[in-house]
Amino acid sequence: DKPEALYTVLRTLRDEFGNLQTFMCGGVAARLDEPEALYTALRTLRDDFKIGNLQTFMCNGVAARLDEPEALYTVLRTLRDEFKIKNLQTFMCNGVAARLDAPDALYTALRTLRDEFKIKNLQTFMCDGVAARLDKPEALYTTLRTLRDEFEVKNPASYVCNSIASKFDFPDLLFTTLRRVYDGLGRKAASVVVSGNDAFASRLYKPGFVEAVQRIGETLRDNRVEEVGAMRLIFDKNNSKLMDAIEALSAKLATMRTGGAIVAYLKSLKYTPGDKG
Repeated sequence: DKPEALYTVLRTLRDEFGNLQTFMCGGVAARLDEPEALYTALRTLRDDFKIGNLQTFMCNGVAARLDEPEALYTVLRTLRDEFKIKNLQTFMCNGVAARLDAPDALYTALRTLRDEFKIKNLQTFMCDGVAARLDKPEALYTTLRTLRDEFEVKNPASYVCNSIASKFDFPDLLFTTLRRVYDGLGRKAASVVVSGNDAFASRLYKPGFVEAVQRIGETLRDNRVEEVGAMRLIFDKNNSKLMDAIEALSAKLATMRTGGAIVAYLKSLKYTPGDKG
């Protein structure tokens, strides 16, 4: 109805706060009728909470809390001061922002993760996949305890990638599949392969994938190849193309009769991050 007023707001947002294209989510757009309140909130977020990239921070989940800015600031201060979240813009994914309406429940969950599970860096651990499970915290804790006690996961922050966390809704299936991987590769090699590896974890339920992994483990043992180093070569998290061809690789390795031939072949592959040391 008043395009000039809108253009004035947009110019201020552009000139003072950055890229309008990524910034103008529905939650921000809904607040253009009161631009001064919006500017004040954005300046507070930028100056007091050191949020350098408001475009990535101001997702709909955060923008929706600008109706009560002091409540939002209180939560952010607690996250920063008690939980040592230094980079709020990476921590405040939609999964966390969705829980700002019940901050005490969020704090309780974060304290449990920090104190019981020894997760020192909540900032890197609280991906959307984990944060989405805070609706049922006891189920999340039970899953993490099983990973810790049965699979000897000492550092959940580095082990639980998004693709592992996305499988927490059906933990029995996850654990059954992980047991097959661990049985096939051995505990140490399996832990190295699974830990923080979205590319590997995202393929766990792909038909034939785990069976191929088990066959590779058997071939390596039969030929006395050191499994951890070999698995690093095959299942590096950046080596997704090779993982897509895992059944063919399994069959190829099974034709080789010496450990030396297997190691030489693995090192001949185009992507060999293990060579970096």
